[in-house]
Amino acid sequence: MPSLVENVLSIEEQADQLVAEAQRAAKDLERQAEVEVDALRRELASGTDQRVAAYRQEAEARHRQALATAEAEFQAALCALEGIPQEVIRRQVDRIVSRLRDS
Repeated sequence: MPSLVENVLSIEEQADQLVAEAQRAAKDLERQAEVEVDALRRELASGTDQRVAAYRQEAEARHRQALATAEAEFQAALCALEGIPQEVIRRQVDRIVSRLRDS
């Protein structure tokens, strides 16, 4: 019949084994959690990168459209200015000079 000391030593050995097993399980869970966190971070980063790329494309398209509109307006204004006869411009210049002299 085992002695009380042997029983206590046996129970202590079993407890040590259970603690060691629990520590291994905890480390496995920690590694598993780190892998899952890394996967989620990559997924979030990928989604963010995709949204940024889509926004950049939209912004560039809006910029190209605004630039084309401004260019068209500039060309229309330039054509309108070039369409003014020199005689009309000369008369306007003469009127301005005349008013400046009179004042």
